Amino acid sequence: APLTRLAAELGAVEAASRDLLSDADSEVSDPSTILRRLDAWARDDRPSYEQAFVDLCLPTLLAPLVRLALLCWRPLAAGDLAQQPWHRQLTSAAASLAGELAAADGAAGGEIAAGGRGEERAASDRAMLARRGALPARL
Repeated sequence: APLTRLAAELGAVEAASRDLLSDADSEVSDPSTILRRLDAWARDDRPSYEQAFVDLCLPTLLAPLVRLALLCWRPLAAGDLAQQPWHRQLTSAAASLAGELAAADGAAGGEIAAGGRGEERAASDRAMLARRGALPARL
């Protein structure tokens, strides 16, 4: 009886979690759509995107959607976390951001290669983004 009751409660929680964003537009409820829109903004108006510190806001913006996905994740049934679609999307976005940072570092006119102050700033920026969850801790 306790296992039956637990299974019923888990089923109710999963059903409620699926219904939670059922009336929301995919522009605000789907991580891949959110990331595509933000990527388009970054390409179309980079200065505005950077002034809004969007990269630093990504963990806060996407955390509720990740938590909702994790609510129904069953590791024994669904497999490795890295196989989940939202995980692949976020990892890809983090890798893209890391590539953009590397390209920006390369555009610093050799200051970084010469070991100037730019290298310290880039390392500091990467560390801050990693702490905030916008980048993997190790590139």
